[in-house]
Amino acid sequence: MTTNSISSGREQFSKVGSCCPSAVRAFLRLKSRKGRLSPAQKQFSEAALAAGALYEVARTTDEEIAVLSTWKAVRISGKGRAA
Repeated sequence: MTTNSISSGREQFSKVGSCCPSAVRAFLRLKSRKGRLSPAQKQFSEAALAAGALYEVARTTDEEIAVLSTWKAVRISGKGRAA
Protein backbone atom coordinates (compact mmCIF):
# COMPACT_ATOMS: atom_id res chain seq x y z
CA MET A 1 0.00 0.00 0.00
CA THR A 2 1.30 3.47 -0.82
CA THR A 3 0.41 6.94 0.32
CA ASN A 4 0.91 9.60 -2.32
CA SER A 5 0.58 13.32 -2.42
CA ILE A 6 -1.02 14.42 -5.68
CA SER A 7 -0.90 17.93 -7.02
CA SER A 8 -3.89 19.01 -9.05
CA GLY A 9 -3.42 22.58 -10.20
CA ARG A 10 -3.21 24.76 -7.10
CA GLU A 11 -4.56 22.13 -4.74
CA GLN A 12 -2.57 19.31 -3.19
CA PHE A 13 -4.22 16.35 -1.50
CA SER A 14 -3.32 12.92 -0.19
CA LYS A 15 -4.75 9.55 -0.99
CA VAL A 16 -4.05 5.99 -0.09
CA GLY A 17 -3.43 3.83 -3.12
CA SER A 18 -3.24 0.08 -3.13
CA CYS A 19 -2.78 -2.67 -5.62
CA CYS A 20 -5.26 -5.39 -4.72
CA PRO A 21 -4.54 -9.07 -5.36
CA SER A 22 -6.47 -8.82 -8.62
CA ALA A 23 -3.97 -6.15 -9.79
CA VAL A 24 -6.72 -3.53 -9.94
CA ARG A 25 -5.64 -0.06 -8.85
CA ALA A 26 -7.53 1.08 -5.75
CA PHE A 27 -7.81 4.46 -4.05
CA LEU A 28 -9.17 5.06 -0.57
CA ARG A 29 -9.78 8.67 0.41
CA LEU A 30 -9.70 9.29 4.17
CA LYS A 31 -11.96 12.08 5.40
CA SER A 32 -13.26 13.33 8.71
CA ARG A 33 -16.87 12.50 9.55
CA LYS A 34 -18.06 15.80 8.06
CA GLY A 35 -15.34 16.12 5.43
CA ARG A 36 -16.41 16.69 1.84
CA LEU A 37 -14.60 15.96 -1.37
CA SER A 38 -13.21 19.04 -3.07
CA PRO A 39 -14.08 19.57 -6.73
CA ALA A 40 -10.60 18.29 -7.69
CA GLN A 41 -11.08 15.20 -5.52
CA LYS A 42 -14.49 14.53 -7.11
CA GLN A 43 -12.90 14.88 -10.55
CA PHE A 44 -10.13 12.45 -9.57
CA SER A 45 -12.65 9.91 -8.24
CA GLU A 46 -14.67 10.07 -11.46
CA ALA A 47 -11.52 9.64 -13.58
CA ALA A 48 -10.28 6.74 -11.43
CA LEU A 49 -13.64 4.95 -11.64
CA ALA A 50 -13.86 5.57 -15.39
CA ALA A 51 -10.39 4.01 -15.76
CA GLY A 52 -11.59 0.88 -13.95
CA ALA A 53 -10.00 1.59 -10.57
CA LEU A 54 -11.69 1.01 -7.23
CA TYR A 55 -12.41 4.22 -5.32
CA GLU A 56 -13.99 4.67 -1.90
CA VAL A 57 -14.20 7.33 0.80
CA ALA A 58 -13.90 6.29 4.45
CA ARG A 59 -14.81 8.54 7.36
CA THR A 60 -14.13 6.18 10.26
CA THR A 61 -11.55 3.52 11.05
CA ASP A 62 -14.27 0.87 10.82
CA GLU A 63 -15.21 2.07 7.32
CA GLU A 64 -11.55 2.07 6.31
CA ILE A 65 -11.03 -1.50 7.52
CA ALA A 66 -14.28 -2.65 5.88
CA VAL A 67 -13.24 -1.21 2.51
CA LEU A 68 -9.73 -2.65 2.71
CA SER A 69 -11.17 -6.01 3.75
CA THR A 70 -13.64 -5.98 0.85
CA TRP A 71 -10.72 -5.24 -1.48
CA LYS A 72 -8.81 -8.11 0.17
CA ALA A 73 -6.03 -5.64 1.00
CA VAL A 74 -6.18 -6.67 4.70
CA ARG A 75 -7.40 -9.71 6.57
CA ILE A 76 -9.49 -9.44 9.72
CA SER A 77 -8.32 -11.63 12.58
CA GLY A 78 -10.74 -13.50 14.86
CA LYS A 79 -10.52 -10.56 17.30
CA GLY A 80 -11.98 -8.14 14.72
CA ARG A 81 -8.64 -6.49 14.05
CA ALA A 82 -6.80 -6.11 10.79
CA ALA A 83 -4.08 -8.74 10.54
